[in-house]
Amino acid sequence: VAPLNVGKDDELVVIPVPGLDGVPWAAVHAGPVAVAPSATIWARTAAALRADNPMFSSLLLSDGPMTLQEIYARGLAPRRLILASCQSGSQASYAGDEVLCFVAALLARGTAGILASAAVVPDVPAAVLMTAVHRRLSRGTTLARALHEAREAQDTEDPAAS
Repeated sequence: VAPLNVGKDDELVVIPVPGLDGVPWAAVHAGPVAVAPSATIWARTAAALRADNPMFSSLLLSDGPMTLQEIYARGLAPRRLILASCQSGSQASYAGDEVLCFVAALLARGTAGILASAAVVPDVPAAVLMTAVHRRLSRGTTLARALHEAREAQDTEDPAAS
């Protein structure tokens, strides 16, 4: 990102090409990083909510799946959402580079920011990190900045903490 002259404190939005959507993009920039499935979806997050529902993605909760259809029927589209569980941000690409996943569908619905993991993460360090993220969000910071600052505060020298 050096040729972009992006400052350390500048927020960076990455819209990866197909096949690179699972890359940990926060590693390429010293500041806050947000990832969007497409520029169109990223631009729509500030606009009114969409009424269509082309996908039937779901999250598996302890009492069963929560589908997007259920969220839509209840008129829900959270402004920001944190899905701290393992692989909660996983997605699949289909013909025409269409991305299908719960996260992409919520973004298309109008959710402005989602923090989700595309990888398996250890429970205890994830809980500590998510608590730090929530503290920063309560101060009014953006989701990308809250995650960035919470990660910077982690002890990366201690293998038990990562």
